Amino acid sequence: MPPHRNSGRQVINSREYIFRTGAVLVTAMAGYLAATILVHQAEKFVYAVSYRFPTDFQQYPEGTGEVLEWAPGFGEGHFSESRIATSNGFTSNVQVITYVTGLGEGELIRYDHSIADGIVWRREQAPTTIEANEAGRQFDVNEAVLSREKSRKRIAVIYWYDVGGLVTTSPLLAKAYNAIGTVMGRPDSSIVAFSSTCDMDCAKELANLHELVATVVFDVDGEYLSPIVLSRER
Repeated sequence: MPPHRNSGRQVINSREYIFRTGAVLVTAMAGYLAATILVHQAEKFVYAVSYRFPTDFQQYPEGTGEVLEWAPGFGEGHFSESRIATSNGFTSNVQVITYVTGLGEGELIRYDHSIADGIVWRREQAPTTIEANEAGRQFDVNEAVLSREKSRKRIAVIYWYDVGGLVTTSPLLAKAYNAIGTVMGRPDSSIVAFSSTCDMDCAKELANLHELVATVVFDVDGEYLSPIVLSRER
C-alpha cells in the first residue's frame, strides 16, 4: 500500500502543536515565577497610603454612626477613604478603596467585585463618558445609575480605576497596569467613586458630579492629578 500523502504534514503539525503548547506552558510558568518574585519584593516594604482632596471635602466624623447608603462592591481594601462634599446645593460622597500588591490578602479586580452587587443595588446604565477640564485635557470615566429594588431612590455614580497613577475604565487594563506598576514601584490599585442620591431623573446630579470630579483630578496645568499618594519604607 503506498504511503499516505499527508503523513509528513501530520508529523509536522504534531510537532508544531507540541512546540506551541510547550511555549505556552513555559510562558505561563515564567509569568507565575515573575509575579511571585515581584510580590516577594513588594513585601520587603512598609506601605502607607494617603489621599489628596480639596479642604472643603470633609471626612466623616468618627463615632457619629454615619453610614454610607451605598459603597462600591470592591471589599474593604488595604486602605480606604470616604469624604463628603457639598456643591451647587448637592451633597455628594467620594469613596476610594485601595489595594497594595504584596501587603496582604485581597486585590481590587476580582470576579465578585462590581460597582453594583446585583442584590440591593442594580445597575441601570453604565455608558463611558469623558471628563474634560477648561484646558481641554480629558480622560475616560465610567458613569452609572444604580437603582434599589422596591424603591424610587437611585444613586448616580462616576468612577474610574487609578492604578499606580494611571487611569482606566477597564478592569482588564487595571489588572495589567497593576502588574506593570508593581515592577515600577507603584503596586497600588484603587477605585475612585463619586456618588449622589437622586430620585427618578439623575441628570442634574450627574452633571454636578462631573464638575466636582474636575476640581479634584486636574492640577493647575490641566494634567491628571491622582488623589492617591503612596509612600513606602524598608
